[in-house]
Amino acid sequence: MPQRYTKRPLVVQTFHTFLITLPVHQPTPLIAGWDKSRIITSFIISNPGSPLSPQVATPIYLGNNSLVGTPATGNPGIEIPAGSAPSFPIFQESRPEYANVKDDFPYVVWDMSQLWLNTDNGITITVAVFPSMFL
Repeated sequence: MPQRYTKRPLVVQTFHTFLITLPVHQPTPLIAGWDKSRIITSFIISNPGSPLSPQVATPIYLGNNSLVGTPATGNPGIEIPAGSAPSFPIFQESRPEYANVKDDFPYVVWDMSQLWLNTDNGITITVAVFPSMFL
């Protein structure tokens, strides 16, 4: 058994996965109803397919509002190529010295209901979200 180098309690990270079907040229919320109260600090979008097979290479586009488009429709968001699974972690800033009370320094989280996806071809993707285990 490996030796523990800390006496701090170990906490297991949990995550949730979702299959999301994206219709053609119709902006879709990443996870409707999952607002900042879910305390999501990281997520992954898995776009299946192979960039080596153009017939299944369907990029998707991530934006911060329902106006996200594609190159074909204008206003494209961040491109997530086929066959990729980028992660979007938030790295918390260190607390300044003046923040003596635990609750007076903001904690940055994702509001999944405010993130939108769009595509030029219909596709089903997988999203994994990782909630913060403690504040």
